[in-house]
Amino acid sequence: MTNHVSYSNALVSIAKEQARVVLSGGKGLQERLEFIFQNHLKFRPQNLILTAVANFELLKRHTLDIKPIESGMYLKLMLGGTVANEEVEDGGLNGPWIGPLNWFHCTYLAVIGLGFANGEELDTQGYNVDIPSPIYLYQEMIYYDGIYYGGWELQYV
Repeated sequence: MTNHVSYSNALVSIAKEQARVVLSGGKGLQERLEFIFQNHLKFRPQNLILTAVANFELLKRHTLDIKPIESGMYLKLMLGGTVANEEVEDGGLNGPWIGPLNWFHCTYLAVIGLGFANGEELDTQGYNVDIPSPIYLYQEMIYYDGIYYGGWELQYV
């Protein structure tokens, strides 16, 4: 027998309970979350998954942890923190250099486009829980590789 709960309210209720169960698991939390996401992603088109992986690999090829020696324009990420809107001490984490770039494009602080000097291009889709972009804007920060950066600039080296 069911009470008079709408389907959308039931989804919210069950999702909250699932999140509570997973988050209370302690050790092995990441593995459980990865398992849940893998099962979720199985229902997405394969071309979207393969394109997402190619985008992550593309960005990694153009990312440097130290100041580049090759001249060109780079996106420099700064003031990083591991939690969105986290108050960072001592200026936060110093981020990577991305490039060299021919161009950088941002639309309505929602979508980032990068044109690399070798002709490759990356257009992000913004924040998306289903299939994430390797770099995107979240509120007023750039998310990249597990870090939220509150500062970024284009620098010519």
